[in-house]
Amino acid sequence: VSSRASPARLSSYHCSYCSLLTAHNFTAKMAIIDLSCLLTTILFWTSNLLYIVGFGHKNRRSFNFSTWTELEPAYIEQEWQRRSEERGISSAASLLGALAWFSLVVPILNVVWILSVGGQRRVGLHVVIAALALGGSISELLARLMMVGVENVGVWLSQDWNLDNWASEGDGLGWRTLEVGYMLSRGVIMWIDAFEWLALAGIYTLIFVSLRADTDSSSAASFSMKWAYLGLVLGVLSTIAFLADTLRFLSWKLMTTIEMFVAIVNTLILFPIWLIWLGRQLPRLRTKYEEDLNSKEREALTD
Repeated sequence: VSSRASPARLSSYHCSYCSLLTAHNFTAKMAIIDLSCLLTTILFWTSNLLYIVGFGHKNRRSFNFSTWTELEPAYIEQEWQRRSEERGISSAASLLGALAWFSLVVPILNVVWILSVGGQRRVGLHVVIAALALGGSISELLARLMMVGVENVGVWLSQDWNLDNWASEGDGLGWRTLEVGYMLSRGVIMWIDAFEWLALAGIYTLIFVSLRADTDSSSAASFSMKWAYLGLVLGVLSTIAFLADTLRFLSWKLMTTIEMFVAIVNTLILFPIWLIWLGRQLPRLRTKYEEDLNSKEREALTD
């Protein structure tokens, strides 16, 4: 057997090596994604999915709006039994939502820092974006913790306290009082949820405005305009959800349906795409920003 490999065999080895190298480079490239964006996507998607599952379970049990508003004690008792059964899902969704908002602050501040070139361009605009992210995260944390507390105490009252016999035998005044108090507490949380949509709409829209105003293609702030346009669409949807939340008392059923539909499209489909797309851009743009900054520092030292 000849100790030398034929040219054809060498060519075959070379092609195989090139194919493996290309596949490895492609895999490595696909693996580059900002971890904060990935974590935020998972938290938001899981939290919103749990909320939608809870909403669907509520409708599947033939929720009767008119009977509920009549404050029928027997029906209210059934509702609190359902809330007790779904307390785990509801609490998990609330806590994951709070963590998701906190984790969202990290990539948004990265975007703000890159777009403003370290706080040197359009400072006011980018400060507003950062303030919306920070304000949304803090308010959501407080709202979710309050909601978990209200639901847990409400379930405890419904199970261990006398709510059937107050003024007379079987009057059910306790159940009515519990439900009214619960709805008053939910009213506070509802407006904070509405602010969440408003904050998201502001973040999406202002990022689009900043990128639209940035015509310097050589700068570090070279986020994809297609990504920015997707954010603009998300901003419009978030505004619709905000209006549906604030106008819910005009038509509870209609506005709740609109808000839930927008939430499904926004938070389960488009928002995860927007975040993953951002996560694919951030590592490259951070590296470019740091290289430009180091280059300017070296030039300043040489001068």
